[in-house]
Amino acid sequence: MENKTDYEALFKQNGISKSAVFSKNGKWVKTTQQIKASKLSEPVKYNLQITFPKAVCTKIVDEDSYAYVKHYYINLVFKQKKYYAVFSPNGELLKSSLLK
Repeated sequence: MENKTDYEALFKQNGISKSAVFSKNGKWVKTTQQIKASKLSEPVKYNLQITFPKAVCTKIVDEDSYAYVKHYYINLVFKQKKYYAVFSPNGELLKSSLLK
């Protein structure tokens, strides 16, 4: 749950576990699902390889939201350090940070 006024629904669609978040007024906020690297868009795969060559992705979350377009949230290990990166579907790196 995002905050105390949001509601989260967990469900499966075509055998894939998903999470949908709704506001207290019933407005859809976002839907997330964990995906494999093979499901990333080609521009994201390309930019991920250029930005973090030979990185190992440990978790990838595909998120659709009312507030903004789809984003991919990626936890990865690069040069023995853990990172968090956010990519747009067109491959633009929106944010990256070193995790502690």
